Amino acid sequence: DAQYRAAAQTAAAKIEGVLGEKLREEVRAMQVALQTVSVNVDAGVLDKLRVLRRAILESKRIQLRYFARFGDAARSQAETRELEPHMLVLADTTWYLLARDLKHDDMRRFRLERMEAIALTETPFARPSTEQLAREHNRNVRQEFTMTVRALFDKSVARWVRESRNWFVVDESESDAGLLLTFQVRHEDELLQYLLQWGGQVQVLEPNTLRKRMRAEAEKMVAAHQTLLT
Repeated sequence: DAQYRAAAQTAAAKIEGVLGEKLREEVRAMQVALQTVSVNVDAGVLDKLRVLRRAILESKRIQLRYFARFGDAARSQAETRELEPHMLVLADTTWYLLARDLKHDDMRRFRLERMEAIALTETPFARPSTEQLAREHNRNVRQEFTMTVRALFDKSVARWVRESRNWFVVDESESDAGLLLTFQVRHEDELLQYLLQWGGQVQVLEPNTLRKRMRAEAEKMVAAHQTLLT
């Protein structure tokens, strides 16, 4: 964001200006020795962030079209929503909006990539205090992640599973049988693709519904490749 980038650069220049020469040289050396690599954010997401930031700062409601991927609201067509935006959250490399959904009269999280046609309205709303917002955010997260999934990974891939640690992991233990991970998710769909990438090197211990889905997906893959071979 150009506005905030300029402000950050100005602040950095002021800080550097009050440092002693020796400390400035150490900082410059560290800037060379310590490099960070970030994923480029899609221009469309940046545009959405600008609109949402303004809506939050001005406490104005927004209207948008939203594609829900999981749960009862999942559908191929977008649904129009009216929201009171409160908080932007960056989880890993994904942006979410914490907002009150007027249709359901509840605080929910919305993924930015699934939003379309965001429009700022002139309807104001009362913004909760910082403490209230933090409590609501924590309550929202605890209520959503209610499904427990346990999966056992083969010892040969334990290191690589840890390296690509999934965001939904809440516990892990290792034994001669392999690496046992416990996940907390909202829906099985959130974990299905992640588990499938490990092929025969993972066993789903629970829930049984996910075990059946893993088997069904494996059978589909065999059928698809068998068709190509024949």
